[in-house]
Amino acid sequence: METPTANLTGVVDETGTVCIDRTCLKCGYNLRGLDRAGRCPECATPVGLSIHGDLLCYAEPGYVNKLARGSRWIMRGLTLALLCIILFAGAMVVATASAWSGLADSLLTAGVILLVLGVFAGVVMLLLGVWFITAPLPYVFDTGRQDRNRRLVRIYMLAAFLGIALSIIVEELGPPPRVMAVFEFFLLGFSVLGVVGTAAYFLYLRELARRIADESPNSQEVSVRTASRLAKGLAVTLGLMVLLEAVDTVIVWGPVLVAPGASAPAPAAIQPTGPATPANGWLTVLRFCLGTPAALALLVLFLMAVHLHHSLRKAFAQQATLAAQHWGQALVPVARPIA
Repeated sequence: METPTANLTGVVDETGTVCIDRTCLKCGYNLRGLDRAGRCPECATPVGLSIHGDLLCYAEPGYVNKLARGSRWIMRGLTLALLCIILFAGAMVVATASAWSGLADSLLTAGVILLVLGVFAGVVMLLLGVWFITAPLPYVFDTGRQDRNRRLVRIYMLAAFLGIALSIIVEELGPPPRVMAVFEFFLLGFSVLGVVGTAAYFLYLRELARRIADESPNSQEVSVRTASRLAKGLAVTLGLMVLLEAVDTVIVWGPVLVAPGASAPAPAAIQPTGPATPANGWLTVLRFCLGTPAALALLVLFLMAVHLHHSLRKAFAQQATLAAQHWGQALVPVARPIA
């Protein structure tokens, strides 16, 4: 039941007795002094499953299966969204080159519908996968920072759904300008939470990658480093975008919020091509200087994220298989000799 990376030196002595403080995976009972072939006296979980630390290949099979299932849904969502974007781009090229206006309009309409439906379905698959990956750990004791990151991701997901619902309601109601201004600043807070949630997600993936028992430590280390770089890179890049959004919100909606009786800004005032004012001029320069590098950085980070999830998909599937084998072996009753 050992894995190539399982190292129990200093955990059990030469007689097979647990010689350090090590908690049961299921109930948190201290297993020190128990035989590695025995069971937890509180919950009957095999001691052999808990003495390996938090490696995924010894975790509860149902939990590891959720990780594997979530990574599969994420890859499906990313693949579907990318495929629809490529097909839309192809439809645009064909429509532009077509000499028949009727065909061009039909291709353009079909491309837009395909893009919207495909991206929507891809996002749903992506969110479903993230929900599976951030499933609660099947332990009753505190898991520290890793669980805090998991909870932050789920809080952000729920807050995002709330923000979308509120946006639809507010747009339909058409509230007074000052109420709309307050809501715009409220949405800015959701954007900040989005940066925190995104960084927390990749920090959580980094912790999961560290729990993968792999015969190739270099492969595991690559995943850990990639997740860490994605957390930092997305925090900085998305932070810059939120900064631009904050500047826009203050300039466009600040006067409405401060001045009583002020009217809502015209749509043109929100766009970079709005009225030619000094504020609009430097804001356009700021958007170009920060927005363009941020967009390019997001593209690179997106490709890194796709590669990371592809690697984790294979790793989680392997860990799920090992976990099922380890638990199946450990739960087989040990035949005791008849005295």
